[in-house]
Amino acid sequence: MAAISLPANREALFLSLYETDLPDGVIFRLAARARPAILLTTAESEEDEIPLGASKIGGRKISPRAGSTGRA
Repeated sequence: MAAISLPANREALFLSLYETDLPDGVIFRLAARARPAILLTTAESEEDEIPLGASKIGGRKISPRAGSTGRA
Protein backbone atom coordinates (compact mmCIF):
# COMPACT_ATOMS: atom_id res chain seq x y z
CA MET A 1 0.00 0.00 0.00
CA ALA A 2 1.40 3.39 -0.96
CA ALA A 3 1.86 6.05 1.69
CA ILE A 4 -0.78 8.76 1.68
CA SER A 5 0.42 12.28 2.28
CA LEU A 6 -2.27 14.36 3.94
CA PRO A 7 -2.11 18.10 4.68
CA ALA A 8 -0.87 18.74 8.22
CA ASN A 9 -2.89 21.92 8.74
CA ARG A 10 -5.43 24.22 7.08
CA GLU A 11 -2.75 26.24 5.27
CA ALA A 12 -1.28 23.07 3.77
CA LEU A 13 -4.80 22.02 2.75
CA PHE A 14 -5.32 25.32 0.91
CA LEU A 15 -1.96 24.95 -0.84
CA SER A 16 -2.70 21.38 -1.94
CA LEU A 17 -6.16 22.35 -3.20
CA TYR A 18 -4.70 25.25 -5.19
CA GLU A 19 -2.53 22.72 -7.05
CA THR A 20 -5.74 21.28 -8.53
CA ASP A 21 -7.83 22.82 -11.29
CA LEU A 22 -10.76 23.41 -8.95
CA PRO A 23 -12.40 26.84 -9.01
CA ASP A 24 -11.57 29.12 -6.06
CA GLY A 25 -15.16 28.95 -4.78
CA VAL A 26 -14.98 25.16 -4.55
CA ILE A 27 -11.61 25.32 -2.79
CA PHE A 28 -12.96 27.74 -0.18
CA ARG A 29 -16.06 25.60 0.42
CA LEU A 30 -13.99 22.41 0.78
CA ALA A 31 -11.52 24.06 3.15
CA ALA A 32 -14.36 25.53 5.23
CA ARG A 33 -15.85 22.05 5.69
CA ALA A 34 -12.55 20.36 6.55
CA ARG A 35 -12.27 19.01 10.09
CA PRO A 36 -9.31 17.60 12.01
CA ALA A 37 -8.90 13.89 11.40
CA ILE A 38 -6.55 10.98 11.86
CA LEU A 39 -5.75 8.19 9.44
CA LEU A 40 -5.46 4.72 10.91
CA THR A 41 -3.74 1.95 9.01
CA THR A 42 -5.01 -1.49 9.94
CA ALA A 43 -3.82 -5.01 9.23
CA GLU A 44 -5.63 -8.30 9.51
CA SER A 45 -4.29 -10.61 12.20
CA GLU A 46 -5.28 -13.74 14.05
CA GLU A 47 -7.06 -13.19 17.37
CA ASP A 48 -4.52 -15.40 19.19
CA GLU A 49 -1.59 -13.31 17.89
CA ILE A 50 -2.79 -10.05 19.48
CA PRO A 51 -1.01 -9.59 22.84
CA LEU A 52 -3.15 -9.31 25.96
CA GLY A 53 -3.90 -5.62 26.55
CA ALA A 54 -3.01 -4.56 23.00
CA SER A 55 -5.35 -2.25 21.18
CA LYS A 56 -7.35 -3.51 18.26
CA ILE A 57 -10.02 -2.07 16.04
CA GLY A 58 -13.11 -4.03 15.26
CA GLY A 59 -13.26 -7.48 16.72
CA ARG A 60 -15.84 -10.14 16.38
CA LYS A 61 -19.27 -9.26 15.08
CA ILE A 62 -21.84 -9.03 17.85
CA SER A 63 -25.16 -10.44 16.71
CA PRO A 64 -28.31 -9.43 18.58
CA ARG A 65 -30.07 -12.27 20.35
CA ALA A 66 -32.97 -13.83 18.50
CA GLY A 67 -36.09 -11.77 19.02
CA SER A 68 -34.15 -8.78 20.35
CA THR A 69 -35.22 -5.39 19.06
CA GLY A 70 -31.93 -3.74 19.99
CA ARG A 71 -33.72 -1.31 22.29
CA ALA A 72 -32.81 -0.76 25.91
